[in-house]
Amino acid sequence: MAFQDRWYQTDAADAVMLSLAKGSDIHPIVVAPTGSGKTAIICHTIERVMDSNPFSKVLVLCHIGTVLKQDYKAIVENFEGIPIGLYGSGLGSKTIRKITVAQINSVYKRADLFANFDIVIIDEAHAVTIEDEKISAEEYGMYRRFLSGIKANYVGLTATHFRMGHGHIHIGEGALFNHMAYDLSEMSKYNRLVDEGFLSQMFPKDTSFKMNTEKLKTIGGDYSSKDMSNKLDRENLTKAAVMETIHFGKNRKKWLCFAIDIQHCENVAKMFNDNGISAIAVHSKSKENLDDVIEDYRNGKYKVLVSVEKLTTGFDVPEIDLIIIMRPTKSQRIHIQILGRGGRVVFAPGYDINTIEGRLEAIENSVKPNCLVLDFAGNIERLGPINDVRIRQKDKKEKDDQGPITKVCPECGIRNHGAAKHCMNCDYEFEFKEKLTLVASKAEIIKREEEKKEVKKVVEKKENFKGWARIDSIEYSRHPGRSGKPDSILVSYKSGMMNIKEWVAIEHNGYAKYKAKNWINFRWSGDSAEFPETVHEFLMVANKIKKPKEILAEKSGRYYKILDARF
Repeated sequence: MAFQDRWYQTDAADAVMLSLAKGSDIHPIVVAPTGSGKTAIICHTIERVMDSNPFSKVLVLCHIGTVLKQDYKAIVENFEGIPIGLYGSGLGSKTIRKITVAQINSVYKRADLFANFDIVIIDEAHAVTIEDEKISAEEYGMYRRFLSGIKANYVGLTATHFRMGHGHIHIGEGALFNHMAYDLSEMSKYNRLVDEGFLSQMFPKDTSFKMNTEKLKTIGGDYSSKDMSNKLDRENLTKAAVMETIHFGKNRKKWLCFAIDIQHCENVAKMFNDNGISAIAVHSKSKENLDDVIEDYRNGKYKVLVSVEKLTTGFDVPEIDLIIIMRPTKSQRIHIQILGRGGRVVFAPGYDINTIEGRLEAIENSVKPNCLVLDFAGNIERLGPINDVRIRQKDKKEKDDQGPITKVCPECGIRNHGAAKHCMNCDYEFEFKEKLTLVASKAEIIKREEEKKEVKKVVEKKENFKGWARIDSIEYSRHPGRSGKPDSILVSYKSGMMNIKEWVAIEHNGYAKYKAKNWINFRWSGDSAEFPETVHEFLMVANKIKKPKEILAEKSGRYYKILDARF
């Protein structure tokens, strides 16, 4: 593979192969956030398919031309000597080879041409479901029709594995994908990608005003574009957002703005230009060639691109360091696709990007140390952060008020996850207040008091839990030190519904360091010369740490103490 070796990309490909091995009725899906290298996962998956059977034929399918061109280019670069085909009316080619990249609208009636293919990899896999947003029922029918006409199994890759009004696309009757093979969008994994320098840190700063969405009409589950245009495309609102953006974006290099509709898009671009910021509107009726506009944007002719939704997928400019959201939505897919435009990292030259430390230094010294998000539409507050978006599964009863999913730091104005203990930007320590909840009961008052005592006994028993716990999975990550203390290793054990955490203070002094070395030595399977002395070194050789099948855990209060391990 010509790609930088990234552990999660190979893990994802391995997970796909394990899922496919379970039977032809298993149709797995991989969730990879924008910027994590979905194309590399596709190539690694093809490589494993070819390794398992050199005579295999693979079809890569998508509905977006720009995405297909990226996939085709990567496959050609990584599979030298293997015939690669490209099939699509809008792609200038209709060739079918051992590996073929094809556009769905050109092949959905010609399933017979791919009758001898062994596996189909569907990029932007959320498009195989009917969405109330921009995925039409016609496109939905194309995928269904094509897949029902071939014998090959199929796997999907997407950054957004959910759709509005339904929930996760791999759950529910009639779902084309029915198995989650690998999910990098889950909070701990997403955070690990940021901590290890694979995704950019994003800071959503709270804005001075939010667009008022309380009285907006809803059509098909999302806000009415017409109603948003009538009520929110106002000169005073646009000017306020533009002027605030200019203030906070003065040190930012490349800005990307999302507007309500074409007219709003034009109005916002004009407002930026009128205030000395070079901007251009990009939408379906733009006279300029999109490729030329993007190239001019890369080269610095424009500081800001203003789009409706045209640049939410298949648009790759890693240097974007400011996202301006002026388009309210209830759609989790649109929300995540918008934020995803800022997730790609930029590495400054001269650093070893094969190490975590090198990548983080390369990012810190690049033209894009992080990405700032100015959300005038209130989408983050409404739908959640990019690594913990609020998903409502169809047919599940949920209260509208599920509590805060984000909160604003009073010191720097950055919006954090609702469970954050410290601000991700300035390290401000949030104050947590214990909430008291009243639970309704049909029992009389005295009996209810008795029941409360019984519940208390159960809780006390759980809090003093001690026993062997079967381990399903283990994750290692860097835990930042507080108040000047060194970082440590956070070990997260998954045991059924339990999450058990353990901290290994390898960079501390005294007894803590002694304990950490003993912990690692007990699990170490590598050469003595590679024995890690720092958190960074540990994460680089974590694959040489033996993973226990069971741990002896004792809980007292909030935390567990790990007493022993069985391998």
